[in-house]
Amino acid sequence: MAETEKQGMDIVGPKGFIKEIKAKESVLESDKVGKIDSMVTMDVVSSMIKEDDRLELSPGQKDTIVVSLAVAGPQIDSHDPVLTAESSSIDADHSTTQSPQNQNHVPTYQLHLPDRSLLPNESNNRDQYRLKCVPLQKAALTGNLLEAIPLLGDVPRWMLRTAIREGDQTVLHVATGARQVGFVEEIVKLMEPDDLKLQDRNGNTSFCFAAAAGSLEIAKLMLDKTPDLLTLRGGDNMLPLYMAALFGRTEMTKFLYDETKSHLTDRDLSDLFFTSINTDLYDIALKLLEHQPELAVTRDEHNDTALHVLARKPSSMFARGRIGIFKRLTYSS
Repeated sequence: MAETEKQGMDIVGPKGFIKEIKAKESVLESDKVGKIDSMVTMDVVSSMIKEDDRLELSPGQKDTIVVSLAVAGPQIDSHDPVLTAESSSIDADHSTTQSPQNQNHVPTYQLHLPDRSLLPNESNNRDQYRLKCVPLQKAALTGNLLEAIPLLGDVPRWMLRTAIREGDQTVLHVATGARQVGFVEEIVKLMEPDDLKLQDRNGNTSFCFAAAAGSLEIAKLMLDKTPDLLTLRGGDNMLPLYMAALFGRTEMTKFLYDETKSHLTDRDLSDLFFTSINTDLYDIALKLLEHQPELAVTRDEHNDTALHVLARKPSSMFARGRIGIFKRLTYSS
């Protein structure tokens, strides 16, 4: 389940949002809006730190550091010597997880991949991986620049353009997923703008990781270097904005929406609208509704409107307002 940020959360609230939905519905003809062919389905691959002596991380670090957030795309190799992954997707009431069905995860576009010369391969390149990549992963995860700088070697940019994980993640991917702001700020200074566009095997840039992790400071410093990252789509053709909403990152979603709204397609708006409802970002959903009133009667892949989705949410999701969703619907009628 996506963990919604508490700060700035639920400014509008479900009651006000439902009232707005009903008002919009009253002036729209539902037969003008057909069923959406399909919403973007998500396969969220969250790579969390496992027990591994080579990384020598404390239990607290292992519990709190978000290593990488790979959205959609192929599964990360379960035999990765350092990290493992599990996949899940958030359903309508985000109370359960399930694997997406009938979905081709392989990107259909050309990826901008990093150099893979240090990764284990058919030539059994384990020594280089162990001596260079594993220590650099630890340094990136913990934000230790003193350890990282010597590992980058005489040509830091080459190492920063090289994959250090078998999922094709770079140093920047790993440090961003771990929310190491100071570390990211310094290594970005060593990179060229196009270097920030490097994607992992799932098609995600480091900026996608920042969006999913909700690291607003990292996102802004990346955009200062490479503004194109805003609209560079990641796994499953998803915008960073969508990833932020899916993970319930309130402030990040607000920021990216304001920066990206002029580039959004009708499909982007629809997907973002329903995702914002699913992750309780009602203030974002209301903004979208004001921008495109037809969303009130738009239907998702299950042929449901926003009110249908809200009606299926367990009342416990609305404990903040001390009243269940069905009562709120009744009071808003």
